[in-house]
Amino acid sequence: MTRTNTELEAELEALRNEYKEFAYVVSHDFAGPLRQAEGFAKLLHQRYADAFDAKAKTHFDYLLQATERGQALLEVMLKYARLDAPQRDVEPVDLNLIWQECCKRLQSLITERDARLTCDTLPVLRASRMHMHTLFYHLLKNALQYHEEGCKADIALTYLALPGGGHRFEILDNGIGFNPEYAERLMIILTRGVDPSAYPGMGAGLAYIRKIARIYQGELTLEFTPTKGTTACVTLYPTTV
Repeated sequence: MTRTNTELEAELEALRNEYKEFAYVVSHDFAGPLRQAEGFAKLLHQRYADAFDAKAKTHFDYLLQATERGQALLEVMLKYARLDAPQRDVEPVDLNLIWQECCKRLQSLITERDARLTCDTLPVLRASRMHMHTLFYHLLKNALQYHEEGCKADIALTYLALPGGGHRFEILDNGIGFNPEYAERLMIILTRGVDPSAYPGMGAGLAYIRKIARIYQGELTLEFTPTKGTTACVTLYPTTV
C-alpha cells in the first residue's frame, strides 16, 4: 500500500525527533564519566608526576589530551543537539548589536589577522537571541580563521531583504578557500577540510549555522572562486519587526 505524503512527513518528523533525543542523551550522559576520567587523570598527574619516567609522562600527556578532546567533542554535540530545543528568548533582535557583540568577542582574532571589516545595516528580526548570536559569531569566526600567515583578512557582510519576509546575509572573505566539491560535507558536524595542526577547531561552526538557518526555514550555502574568495550565504525567514 502506498503511503501518503502526510504519513511520510510524520515518519520523517519522528525520525528527526528520535535523532535529536539520541544526540542529546549520548552527549549528556557520556559527559559525566568523561569528566571523572579527566579529573582523576589530572589528579594523578599532579600528585605522582615526579615518580614518572619520561615514557610514562609522555603516555600521561596523551591521556590528558585525549580526555580533554573527548570532553570538547561532547560539548560540541550537546550544543548542537540543544539548538533544536524550544527557545524561550524569542524577541525582537537587533542584528547590528549582535554583530557588534561578535566583533568584540573575536577582537583578538581580528587584531591577529589585521582584518578590515565592513557590514551593511542589518534588520531587526523576531528570533532567539542565542540563535542569532551563535549564527553570526561562527560566520565571522570562520571568515577570520582560515587565512594564510601574514595575509590581511578582508571581510564584508552584506544584507538583502527577500520577497515573502525573507532575509539573505552573505559574508565574503579572502581566505584560503575550499574545494567546492566538498562544500556539502563541510557543513556536517565534526567535519573539517583543513589541517587541524595549522587551523585548530572542532569542525562545528558551519553545522551550527546550517541548523539555525533551517530552524528559520532558511539555508546555508558555500561558494568559492580563486578570484572572488569564499562566500557563505545564509537565508532566514522569521518575522521582521
